[in-house]
Amino acid sequence: MKFKNQILKQFFIPVFLYFIFITCNAHISDPVFDDTQIHEFYLTFENENFWEVLIYNEEYNIDQYVIADFEFNGEVYEDVGVRLKGNKSMSYPSNKKPFKIKFNEFIEDQEFFGLTKLSLSNEYADPSFLREKIFCDLINQHIPGPRANFVKVFINGNYWGLYTNVEQINKKFVKKNFGNNEEGNLFKGDPMGDLVWYGPDPESYYDKYELKTNEEENDWSDLINLIDVLNNTPIDSYPTELEQIFHIRNYLFFHVVNNFLVNMDSYFLGCHNYFAYHRTDSDKFLHIPWDFNSSFANMAGGMTEEDIYNFAVFHMAPPESPKPLVNRTFEIDYYRNIYLMNYQYFLETTLNEDFLFPRIDSLANLIRDAVYADTLKMYSNEDFETNLLENIQSDNGIIFGLKNLIQQRFQSITAQLNEFNIPERISGLYINEFLADNESVIRDEFDEFEDWIEIYNANDYPINMRGLFLSDDPSIPDKWKFPDAEIPANGYLLVWADGETEQGNMHANFKLNNNSEFIGLYGINGILAIDSLSYENQETNISYGRLPDGGNEWVQFIFPSPLSANILELTDGLFINEFLAVNESTIFDENGEYDDWIEIYNKNIYDCNLD
Repeated sequence: MKFKNQILKQFFIPVFLYFIFITCNAHISDPVFDDTQIHEFYLTFENENFWEVLIYNEEYNIDQYVIADFEFNGEVYEDVGVRLKGNKSMSYPSNKKPFKIKFNEFIEDQEFFGLTKLSLSNEYADPSFLREKIFCDLINQHIPGPRANFVKVFINGNYWGLYTNVEQINKKFVKKNFGNNEEGNLFKGDPMGDLVWYGPDPESYYDKYELKTNEEENDWSDLINLIDVLNNTPIDSYPTELEQIFHIRNYLFFHVVNNFLVNMDSYFLGCHNYFAYHRTDSDKFLHIPWDFNSSFANMAGGMTEEDIYNFAVFHMAPPESPKPLVNRTFEIDYYRNIYLMNYQYFLETTLNEDFLFPRIDSLANLIRDAVYADTLKMYSNEDFETNLLENIQSDNGIIFGLKNLIQQRFQSITAQLNEFNIPERISGLYINEFLADNESVIRDEFDEFEDWIEIYNANDYPINMRGLFLSDDPSIPDKWKFPDAEIPANGYLLVWADGETEQGNMHANFKLNNNSEFIGLYGINGILAIDSLSYENQETNISYGRLPDGGNEWVQFIFPSPLSANILELTDGLFINEFLAVNESTIFDENGEYDDWIEIYNKNIYDCNLD
């Protein structure tokens, strides 16, 4: 007799590597941006000439929507507005143009799961269909950015093609990410948001940026102040002045990913495709990137193939086209070192083939049938398959293969980093276990069952945590500062995440959310990442942690172990569930023989290895 499976599963699959790839913060519970499946959007136009009207409006820059009905999962949203959008993507050689859908254009206050707009990208110049999605997933592990997933679009019953549904950066985005009390200015850095100083007159900036909130007040003084600091602050006081008004850590994280994937259609080259939001709570500006379909070197800017592979870690704009946010910031050794240390961290954790190749394969498997059925797509099915791996040649030059570029960039960046004298980065500290819904597991010193986070020191020497930071908000990494607290060698430290700092030094100023959230451990003024993770829904009294301590596998523990080793205790939960002693025709084994069998059932919430 043989066991049918050696690894017995209930409903939990362990997640590997340093992060949970939550993929653009899109959880299964999110009906719009759930990326575990391909959604279907149906548009129905009554106007028989709807296509001619859409094309005419776009060609003549008429900002007017065409009325249509929108259907999703059997529910119809009547009288939504539809228009075409985009610059280069409008030159798509078929009728598969990019769309913008506005739900409250004709019906006031109509929303789609809390959203008022959808932006559907048509995968322009991307045979792989994956550039935008992969980039979104990467940045959203660390900074607020747009979510993305795949949708099949049908127009008047006809399959129009596979699109990427990319979250809009607007008031809804701001309140979702930063809270309902946020009322700050949101500036779009288009068409040429170079952040160069043109004087104190707001009119000097009107043709370079667009104010997307608080339009009636039309107060540009905060943006002009930021630009003034970036350009005119003496270099010795630049860090102090900048960090008072700008979340530099967010930009440095983005800059690593942007550099690695050679995304030139950004502040790098075109000085656009970003927003600058002035947060109400921190009174600082935040860089929010968007539009990544030209990532993976899809806009070479005249560079050769070798130029792309060896694109410099510190790529600088020429003097005739200044980029002060990059050029002046990297004049400071302090920021250069933080950037380099962050680059090392990313190479070890996410910007490598061990992490990215399985994600590419998973997404390709998800969309393959929809891609093949897309008769309006820009490239062939063969191009889709090839470009996941290798470069292909187009009329406009090389379209770099995703996996090839990742491998080439990893080799080049590794060699480049070896040329720098990079300060030693804190290592061996891990967010090791946490409990986001503690009702009866462990009490704090005030006899209260509070949520907690355990930090593990994997080093053979103690580490003092003073000056490091813990946060539940990736955009505010310095949210809670550790006190003078030492973790013993191979030991643990427990932080109570209860928002009650008055109860002691080890009580953080935030609480954990048991639905989904982020936890990050940071050093050097909250700019340098040490460890971080995002998690989904958590169950009462069931913790989530690494196995073993400091390991790469994350599992749930029905027996949480604060301040002690993470061990899966198998005390019960395995049952002889079913057997067949006379099997003549029910089921055959891998050799085609009708052998007798015994079924073992695993009741536990974690996998059990029978070795």
